Amino acid sequence: MRKIDDRTLTPAQKQKILEKYENTCGYCFGIAEEVDHILPWSYLHDDTEDNLIASCWLCNIIASNKVFDSFLLKQEYIQAKRYYFEK
Repeated sequence: MRKIDDRTLTPAQKQKILEKYENTCGYCFGIAEEVDHILPWSYLHDDTEDNLIASCWLCNIIASNKVFDSFLLKQEYIQAKRYYFEK
């Protein structure tokens, strides 16, 4: 039986997402080395391709498990927070 916190994202799925976005972060357009859940795993438990985006480590940390009304709002929030980290 699968536990509720078991993630199903495989290394092959991660590689597929990174290739789909050409290793470009969907939030800041820098180099992506991670995959982020658009709607957080803790909220939706969804590892489908439609809910995954390539992300750099900093944007992934900033995104955390916050839920937004739209992807654009999430992207704007992350970009605004990056400003403080990059100062």
